[in-house]
Amino acid sequence: MAKLLYFESSKMDAGALTSLDEYISRIPAEQKDIYYLCAPTRELAMESPYLEAFKRADKEVIFVYSAIDDFVMTNLKTFEGRNLISAEKSNLDLGEESTNEEKGKDGSDLGGLSSDSANQLCAWIQLTLKDKLAKVRTKCGFL
Repeated sequence: MAKLLYFESSKMDAGALTSLDEYISRIPAEQKDIYYLCAPTRELAMESPYLEAFKRADKEVIFVYSAIDDFVMTNLKTFEGRNLISAEKSNLDLGEESTNEEKGKDGSDLGGLSSDSANQLCAWIQLTLKDKLAKVRTKCGFL
């Protein structure tokens, strides 16, 4: 049954469908997983923060748009010896390293912001939401 499934993907034009076999034919031989992302529409999938790391690593991601497709992918688990992995899974290792610009003074990742930019963002959030927040700081504690 899995050979009959067709999906859109991050590397194909909108409306173009690909099978899991076609997806595997395009990925590098060393890639052992098939990645998918569940979103209501292609536009939301393309804007997903989960997709950013895959774009940087030049990895293709299959888009599933309905809850039943997500259910199928979750329960199928493997296809042709490759694991089906949700892009939303937080512990994915795509083999990428943050650049020096993305790291704070102590080497921790700031998601592309310099520590000065992160501090400015925190100050703006604090000012904008002063009635709702006691304190704003980055994950690394720069403030």
